[in-house]
Amino acid sequence: MILVAHQLALGLLGTLALFGALVFRGHDSEAIWALLGLVVWGALAITGGNVAVFNESTGEFVSLGSPTIQFVCLSAAAVSAIALYGAVFHTATNEGVRA
Repeated sequence: MILVAHQLALGLLGTLALFGALVFRGHDSEAIWALLGLVVWGALAITGGNVAVFNESTGEFVSLGSPTIQFVCLSAAAVSAIALYGAVFHTATNEGVRA
């Protein structure tokens, strides 16, 4: 369970990582950006979209879940995994390594 602000920050970081993997396509740092995106989106998917919201009437945090958020995070993690595979395959091909 994470706070809404943390979820938004991780979502922004994951989006920037995917954007970085797109911008640095074919560059040496493409795999690092894709790996960062995979880790961030995977962490958000593991939390299952559960966020903690402060309930002012009871003074406690309440956990809210969203399967839609989890689906979006899993989709973004899959895109990051594909980008990571592409970056590693491209680097291995350029280095002369056969798969």
